Amino acid sequence: MLQFILRARELGFSVSEIRQLIEASRESPPHQVTYQKAFRFYGRDSNGKYQLDVEELRSVFAFSATAAERLKLFRIERVAKIVGGDTPVQLEVGGKIIFHMLPLASFTSADMADLNRLWRDHTLLVGVLGGGGTPLFNVDGLFLASHVRPATRYAQVFRDGCIEVVGDLSAEENQRASLLSPAFERAIIDHLYRGKQLLQHIGVAPPCAIMVTMVGMKGWRIATQSGSSSSVFDRDPVFIPELVLESFSGIVQDACKPRLDATWNAAGSPGSPNYDDKVQRKTDDT
Repeated sequence: MLQFILRARELGFSVSEIRQLIEASRESPPHQVTYQKAFRFYGRDSNGKYQLDVEELRSVFAFSATAAERLKLFRIERVAKIVGGDTPVQLEVGGKIIFHMLPLASFTSADMADLNRLWRDHTLLVGVLGGGGTPLFNVDGLFLASHVRPATRYAQVFRDGCIEVVGDLSAEENQRASLLSPAFERAIIDHLYRGKQLLQHIGVAPPCAIMVTMVGMKGWRIATQSGSSSSVFDRDPVFIPELVLESFSGIVQDACKPRLDATWNAAGSPGSPNYDDKVQRKTDDT
């Protein structure tokens, strides 16, 4: 459903038209829908908008389902490789946070990102990782890792524009079996902020799916300066539901709240304590 909505937006459907199409698909997948006694669904081509017929609407459903499957499969395959140690650089053993920023275009077209431009000026890649040395090309695209070996973190930009950032958690966190807050929240917010800038720099457009996965943390709590989460992570890995960005505008830290809440939910708590009642990030986050 997520990818269908994104694809429908790409084709020029309005919000109200998408709602009607979704409702119609629940009754009898997919068929012609009328709006004020007229067929109102349109696509776009080089000549502008054109009216979609029933078969084209069916193809939208099929295409969206395929894109959604590819996106989910990409995430699962990458997490499996990271857990199995199949990474561009050797990492420390222990808990990890995996951040993925997956543009929809990466799963719906054959266009490649301009990684040479990023290699020539890798300031934004260093920003996404939060440090590192000189980026290197590999079979997947371009990657940058922390200086020490085994590495504590790396960032991989794939040829199709997908971004993967993997970070080891500290020795203290591993020893205490505790994910420290607000440090992990700030890291996710920063990855997203820097990732948006990087994608704009290499010519990759939204929408994008943002995915956060926790590995090696079953039985861990989230710890703050004054307490901890109500319970522990009960599985490994923990796949946090995706966040969809339809544009690169907006306040990143506010957009992250639903997924940070979901992370706290996974540890038994009602949500992140670092936002106020107006869904804005607290200046004194704990």
